[in-house]
This record gives sequence, C-alpha cells and structure tokens, in this order.
Amino acid sequence: MEAKRQKMYDIQGSLLGALGVVRLNREHKSNLLTPGFTKQVARGVETMYVDHSVSVIYLGAAEGQHFSSGTDFRTMLRYKAEQQHEKLADFMADVFKLQASFAKINKPIMTVAPGHCFNSGLGLLAASGYPTICYNTRVAFNECTFGFTPHAGSTYYAQRLPGDFGTFLVLTGTPISGMDAIRLGLADALVEQPKGYEEEVATIVRAMEPWAVPDARTEHGLGPSARLNGEIYD
Repeated sequence: MEAKRQKMYDIQGSLLGALGVVRLNREHKSNLLTPGFTKQVARGVETMYVDHSVSVIYLGAAEGQHFSSGTDFRTMLRYKAEQQHEKLADFMADVFKLQASFAKINKPIMTVAPGHCFNSGLGLLAASGYPTICYNTRVAFNECTFGFTPHAGSTYYAQRLPGDFGTFLVLTGTPISGMDAIRLGLADALVEQPKGYEEEVATIVRAMEPWAVPDARTEHGLGPSARLNGEIYD
C-alpha cells in the first residue's frame, strides 16, 4: 500500500549516493506546469540544493515518457476570464523564478528530457548545466500556437541559435527532434533509454567522489537508493 501511495506523488525524490534525483510524476498530464506543480518542482530541486550530501541534481520524468509540455496556458486563460489577475501574476512569477533558479543554482543540474519538451519545459532544459535529450524527444518554443508570446527564457535561448533559426522557431512553434536540438546547441547529450539512467549517472558521480562517506540518513536506514520522505513532495 505504501509503495502504491508513493507512486501518486506528483514529485518523486531519491538519493543515489551524492546524486539527488527529482522525478516529475504527472506524465498522464504531460507534466504541464500548473500553479501547484510548478511550486512542487521548485521545492523538489530546492530540497536537493540545500542537502549538503548532494553534489549533482538529476531531473527527469518518472516513467521516461514525457518531460514537460510547458506552462499550463488553460489555467492562465481561466484566471484571465475570471479576472483573477493577482493569481495570474503569481503563477507567471513562479514559472519565471523556476527557470531562473535553474540558470543560477551553483550545483550541477542534469536534466534528461524524453518525449514532449515545450515552451517553459524547454526553458528548464536549456537552463540546466547538462541538458540531455532522448531519441524520441520533441522540443519546441510553441507559445505562439496558443496565442502567447515566448516566455520563461525562450527568447534568451532562441536568439542564440545559429542564424535566424531561433526567430523561425518562436514565430512558428515548429517542433524539432532531439538530434536537431543537439546540433543547435539546445542540448549537450543524447541517451537512448531515460528510465533508470539516473543509476548510471550515480555510478559516475560516485566514481568522481571517492571521499564520499555515508551520512546520518544511511545510519537511520535511508540508504543511497532510499526514497526521500514523501511529506517533502506531497
């Protein structure tokens, strides 16, 4: 029953040695960044950031299907229709703060993005220290297809693409493949199978830090592959 309840968390976290793993667990909704989910993603990453035993933060999708379809524009339109302007402003501020935190955090963030990786989701990938995509990844600055202007870092990264390709992407919302994202510099690496890849990364991190020793969590039965307390991410 406990294992079943764990799977229901929107954000899952675990420690694999010095690797702090944060998994987005709303793939049935394409990990859309709703107001509540955006706060939970920020909270999950912040938890790993303040944990002194974590050297590298790994962000991925729980089932390895879709990373994120980006901002939930339906919620934005609903807030506007209901004239809840303060809620709308707070929501957009949280999306921007999340993207900015990825860019300035002083721990390496490795983001592995399978499947859909659109608008603000692509912004999170591009802002990561080591953006990684998969063979099935589709990336797009597709805000214009919903009637919105590029946001959450889209123009910053688009204008740095070769030639006028960034302008083309933000004006058309055309999705491109993961391999094209690497060629354009939006991602650094390609993995074939994202599910379970964090274990391989943990092995590499462990080899780079032979001085790492077990901490208090290990002594209390929360070993390297233990799931973090669900209360942090509920």
